[in-house]
Amino acid sequence: MADPLVAGCGHEPVSLREVRELSELSAISGKYVIGRMLRQWRIAAGRTQPQVAAGLHVSAQAIHLYEAGRRTASPQMLQRWCEKLDVPLWKRRKLAALIAAGLDQKAPDASPPHLDALDRARIESLNVPAWYLATPTCDILHANQAAETLFPWAGAAPATSERPTNMIEQFVTDPRAAATIANWVDIIGPLICRFRVYSPGVVPMGRIAEIVEACSDNPAFGQLWRSDLDDHQMQRSELLITSIHGTTRWNLSHHCAAGRSHELLLLTPMTPSVGACMDRR
Repeated sequence: MADPLVAGCGHEPVSLREVRELSELSAISGKYVIGRMLRQWRIAAGRTQPQVAAGLHVSAQAIHLYEAGRRTASPQMLQRWCEKLDVPLWKRRKLAALIAAGLDQKAPDASPPHLDALDRARIESLNVPAWYLATPTCDILHANQAAETLFPWAGAAPATSERPTNMIEQFVTDPRAAATIANWVDIIGPLICRFRVYSPGVVPMGRIAEIVEACSDNPAFGQLWRSDLDDHQMQRSELLITSIHGTTRWNLSHHCAAGRSHELLLLTPMTPSVGACMDRR
């Protein structure tokens, strides 16, 4: 059953000007944005403020002020914070852009992450759906056979394609996504929010505009793009797939090593029937 947001929503489409203003707003409100990111990273790592404070040898009150955007953390403090929480490379790049107040936005990296033969062999060895995604754009670098079988609309583009298949675009523009995923908004909302927050200064503005333009044909996209999700909404992981046989529950998880600029997106059934094991890089 399609989500009602997809069936009809009168929200204004996202304009190119609105996309370009993201970089300016990030630079203006950098301290607040950094604080919110620090909070989200801590929560995602399952740490409390006192635990992070102990690891950084500061008070819990100081952690609270950093996360609230009421105190500016030094670059050295932010580096230690990232190391303690094992923050992945693509998130550190956004942090660097904010610290530089947008100065490094002149030449963001346009080259896609490299996957070697071992990366591909690892993901193909899984018996559950899995994708390698470039972050934070969610460009699909590779999808294993299980992923393409479950979601034939979310496979990687051929090597000869001019642009990669994008997971957000496919979720928003392919009607099979909303028809298959019962909690479509719960899943695509965090991906769009992450893309909107982390892309400016890290992803070429032309690529951001391409994805937004492709998605804007769906009237639901404008509302989702402008939505600020809370920590609980960003951490949602249950995905509900509907079929003629009923509804199945899956756990959606993201895995990204600190030194890599792509992530593994993994779907595992929320039943004891199937498991997956992988040495994640």
